[in-house]
Amino acid sequence: MSEVKSWLEMAAEDLTTAKLAFEHGLFRQTCFHAQQCAEKALKAFLLSKGENLPRTHNLVDLYEISKGHGFSAELREDLAVLSGFYLPTRYPDAMPSRPLGKVEAEEALNTAERVYRWVKRALGAR
Repeated sequence: MSEVKSWLEMAAEDLTTAKLAFEHGLFRQTCFHAQQCAEKALKAFLLSKGENLPRTHNLVDLYEISKGHGFSAELREDLAVLSGFYLPTRYPDAMPSRPLGKVEAEEALNTAERVYRWVKRALGAR
C-alpha cells in the first residue's frame, strides 16, 4: 500500500472516530479526531506532491506548504481554528477557560469533512 493511501486511510478512520464521538457527546474527542483527520489528509496531499512531511501538528503550517500545490484557500481560516484544538484536547493543563462544546465540535467535524473530501477528490481516490 502506498504511503499516500495509508495516510488517507488513517484520516478516514479519524473522521469516523470524530463522528462517533460527536454522536456520544464526547465533544473534546470530536475536536481532537477532527484535527487529526485534517492533519493526516493534508499530509497525504503533500506526499502525493512529492513533499517531505514536516513534523508538525500545525494545520496552518501544513496549509502554507499545500497552497503552493493548489490546496483550497477557502479552508485556511477553518484550518486555523481546527489547529487550535490540538493541545487543549490532549492535555488538561491546556484546556481553554470554557469547555469545548457541541458548537465547536460540530464546526470541527464539518471542517474535517471538507478537508478530507477536498483531498480525496484531489487525489482521485474513491
